[in-house]
Amino acid sequence: MVVFNSHYNLDSFLSSIGKFLHVIPDYRPKNIADQIKPKCQVIYFPLSGRLSSNQTVDTETSLSNQIKSSGRLSSNQTSDLETSLSNEIKSSERLSSNQTEDSETTFTYGCEDCESKSSHKQSYYQNQSNQNSSSQSNKHIRLSCEQMQVVQEDCRQENTSVLHSDQKTRPLHIVWAHRWEHDKGPELFFEVVIRLHREGCQFYLSVLGEQFTDYLEVFENSRATLQDHILHWGYLPSKAKFLKVLESADVAVSTALHEFFGVSMLEAVSCGCYPLCPNRLVYPEIYPKQYLYNTSNQLFKTLRRFCRHPEVPRQHAVQVCVC
Repeated sequence: MVVFNSHYNLDSFLSSIGKFLHVIPDYRPKNIADQIKPKCQVIYFPLSGRLSSNQTVDTETSLSNQIKSSGRLSSNQTSDLETSLSNEIKSSERLSSNQTEDSETTFTYGCEDCESKSSHKQSYYQNQSNQNSSSQSNKHIRLSCEQMQVVQEDCRQENTSVLHSDQKTRPLHIVWAHRWEHDKGPELFFEVVIRLHREGCQFYLSVLGEQFTDYLEVFENSRATLQDHILHWGYLPSKAKFLKVLESADVAVSTALHEFFGVSMLEAVSCGCYPLCPNRLVYPEIYPKQYLYNTSNQLFKTLRRFCRHPEVPRQHAVQVCVC
């Protein structure tokens, strides 16, 4: 059996075998793709059983405390503790705020019980707006990472149309959570976001992800320009903190040039973000057309509309099926 994480991954692999073998000077086995194809199947990366941010914190704290205590235990007690920790880890992997009852590979991200997404993430933003109103030197509200506190959103009752005023006035929160490498297309993302900045759009920005070997100047150059919008910048070592940022965001953007699945985008969707993805690679396989853009100008126009009407993505209940 040969397992792939998407049909796009499978198809691109099988279609490339011939080209790859063609450059081999000697032995070229024939019909390799035809032999492999019947053995192939697609299994999507399982996200439905992920921990919520609060559960992650509780589990990490519990495990940390037990590990510290283990240094004072006898060898037999340590063995028992290891078994206990193993069981707890297995149990924690099954935790989620909306846990499914089976382990099938069909998942729906978004709330099917409510007509649209709630935006009761506003407590932190509202408090900060009141504190900063007297000292604000421009129209952009700057919030520090240390002060970031996110209130878990509550699903709106079906057919409820009344929105809190803060849902319309609090600036849009855009998140880009990918590796800081060229194949994730940061140049395109910052080109669009800087354009929003220059047009006077109000928005918050979180740029997450890890930097590896290559240093990309576009990040630091863009950071200076977008400083007044930034909530979070860089890699977050804690999964719980990472999820809290996703829970606080309204829109998640991908500008990837190479992608076989896209875990971080689906994590963002499961945290309530409205996804905007390029109409290429694996994305058309997973996301309906309304979440796809063809050009950078289309991405810009959509984000500009959301900046002007942030209640639109906040009301929207994203339905993305991975099946």
